[in-house]
Amino acid sequence: MTKRETILAQSRHFPASPASLARIFSTVHQEDDCWIWEGAVDEDGYPQVFLSGGRRKAHRIVAAAFCADLNGNDVHHKCGERRCLNPLHLTPVDSIKHRDQYLGLTD
Repeated sequence: MTKRETILAQSRHFPASPASLARIFSTVHQEDDCWIWEGAVDEDGYPQVFLSGGRRKAHRIVAAAFCADLNGNDVHHKCGERRCLNPLHLTPVDSIKHRDQYLGLTD
């Protein structure tokens, strides 16, 4: 198993195919630097996409495809926009740091 396969297997997501990513990015529009999702969102306002027989959080799929180091971590939107799918705005963080960022206790 490659390092990437190991990371993907340990995290809470699945690897996305190029076709899946193309489908996801076809549902965004650009607002300044953010790539805003125009599709369905979950009850917390995060983008949802139906892939591999289930609902998946689109920002996690994008972060996994471009960061490839989620390893079970949360995904923080550096821009503060939950519907943003710009990979440059998504960063993996542990859940405690993510909570602190959400509460404004850290950057």
